[in-house]
Amino acid sequence: MRSRIYSKLAWTNICRNRKTYLPYMVSAVGMVMMFFLTINLSMDPQVATFEEGNWMQLILRLGSIVIGLFSVIFLFYTNSFLMKRRKTELGLYHVLGMGKTHIASVLLWETLFTALLSIGAGAIGGMVFSKAAQVLLLRMMGRSIDYVFTLQPSALVYSVILFAAIFALIYVKSVIEISRQSTVDLLYSKAQGEREPRANFVLAFIGILSLGAGYVLAMTVQNPTDAILVFFIAVIAVIIGTYCTFIAGSVALLKLLRKNKNYYYQTGHFIATSSMIFRMKKHGAGLASICILSTMVLVMISSTACLYFGAGNAINAAYPRDLEATIGMRETNDATFAAAGADLDRLLAASLQKQGLKAKNEIRYTLCAFYGQIEDGVLTPLAEYTADGYTCKVMTAEEYNENFGTHVSLERSQLLYKKNEGSLRETMLTIADKRYAVIGEAKKMILRGTDAVDMANAIYLVVSDRSEFDRVVQALRQSAAAESFRLVNCRALNLTEANGSAASETRILAAEEELQREALKMQDKPDTAIGSHKGNQPVYASMDMNFRTKGSAMETFTNLYGGLFFLGILLSLAFLGATVMIMYYKQITEGYDDKERFHVLRDVGMSDREIRKSIRDQVLKVFFIPLLGAGLHIAFAFHIIKLMIKVFGISNTTLLIYTTLASFLLFAAFYIVVYLITSRAYYKIVAVEQ
Repeated sequence: MRSRIYSKLAWTNICRNRKTYLPYMVSAVGMVMMFFLTINLSMDPQVATFEEGNWMQLILRLGSIVIGLFSVIFLFYTNSFLMKRRKTELGLYHVLGMGKTHIASVLLWETLFTALLSIGAGAIGGMVFSKAAQVLLLRMMGRSIDYVFTLQPSALVYSVILFAAIFALIYVKSVIEISRQSTVDLLYSKAQGEREPRANFVLAFIGILSLGAGYVLAMTVQNPTDAILVFFIAVIAVIIGTYCTFIAGSVALLKLLRKNKNYYYQTGHFIATSSMIFRMKKHGAGLASICILSTMVLVMISSTACLYFGAGNAINAAYPRDLEATIGMRETNDATFAAAGADLDRLLAASLQKQGLKAKNEIRYTLCAFYGQIEDGVLTPLAEYTADGYTCKVMTAEEYNENFGTHVSLERSQLLYKKNEGSLRETMLTIADKRYAVIGEAKKMILRGTDAVDMANAIYLVVSDRSEFDRVVQALRQSAAAESFRLVNCRALNLTEANGSAASETRILAAEEELQREALKMQDKPDTAIGSHKGNQPVYASMDMNFRTKGSAMETFTNLYGGLFFLGILLSLAFLGATVMIMYYKQITEGYDDKERFHVLRDVGMSDREIRKSIRDQVLKVFFIPLLGAGLHIAFAFHIIKLMIKVFGISNTTLLIYTTLASFLLFAAFYIVVYLITSRAYYKIVAVEQ
């Protein structure tokens, strides 16, 4: 019987407080949906069949973890607003004879109803929209929609377990909070005034110092491979700095405004400023949360959109021709290396002929490849790549002229260079104990593969002739860094049909698959090498043989970046929803707190127009300070974001600028709409409700 009373009372409470409960439940439903959609896709066995599908599943699993952790933080945060509104009501229950055990029973039923409705609606919504999410993911990955819609039961189980645990923990927290407060504290929680906070200069200094440190780290890092680690350190510093600055700095700013008599002694400014000063501790934390969430939205959307839309440019830069083929050797002699090059040519010719394709605009050259570090004008070979080092490639002036249409003539003590980023500061460079004069840049050289997209520091060096090339090779073979050394035969060509028309992407991909199959045969059985030659037989099992077409590279990039963009949209929606809810609850809570004060002002003669202006002034400050803060954060983070997307092969700074500006403008427009809606809701509470 008692349980029926408690359940009925709990349901009545939810219905009566629907203005605060409904947004809370809608937020929970959204979190359940996004978690289910993400983890369901991560478990889809058919996604694993795509190229880079395993990476896509890993990314989605990491995304589901982020959404799960964020759901815990956000639902606890929003529940605190509910409990603040309910304290007086729960205190009345105590006065009317209900013990805290009985109140805990009511809260238990309220939590059960909320959890069942939220998890149930979220799971149903997730299943309903799963197909749409799959279609969107496939479209972004450039895949045709040709596979059967599936739901993973384990995804539903994980979703139910996670959010049931979250609601259980929320219930425990609420009971502990109520049990620690007396009846008087509960009854008069709304009436408890706050002392005027003092400007905490120590906290303000910590905030400014943390922000400065985060900004400096983000602006000064130079190496893309270091950027990801530095980014997380900078994020922590900026989060600490944002909270400290908003809490302590906002109080100082408002007190400065109060000292400005021309500003302060205006009807709207007087009320808004004085109100915010007394409650700035609560405002500061909320404003900081909104600022951080807004920044997360902007970073996620701008960076993933840049990756997605910049894939085409990255591919064209990394693979200027339709097909690239390389065969690299660490331990070899001239005869073996020449024989391997001849076999590579025969393999290409045979595979292209089988697919009815012809080579066009072919370039072929030999590279001496190794890792190295330049310090004090000396290029030192390294056994492995370091963040401040280079992937180094050496070629002859003869092959440079032949392949790139130049007429460079070098003396034996001279060289040209080509870097994937920046210029070489050294005018003299020592390589293999010989000093070379750096006479200029090899401007017409086309960098290949990852070297072209700034994923790592890369430098190409052009020496005068074969004798200088061989001298560098011999020195590297005998050095401690011989393990990183490779002698590489390179081929790059465009493909046409037999009639001279441009080759179709399908036929080019078929040629690549044919080459891969034949290469595997050669690596497994050296005697199956195409053709025959005397002398040393290449041992293909010990060689690095690679074939890559522009089409397959584009497919890989699209699969990966499309998935990242999809995840970026989901996470941005989660952060955006959280931002809106925090704004809503903050203004609703403040509205109920200010209701009586504004009614007194109306009674003493303040007009509705003046009240509306005061409200607009107060809400304007509350809303747009976080937006300005987010804009400042994203401006200082631009450099490090630019470096991070280089790790993924995108070096188009202009595109990143456009996506960042577009993201900020769209977000600002949405932000203004939320401001207008919230301002109206706040006004209805403080100026209309009786």
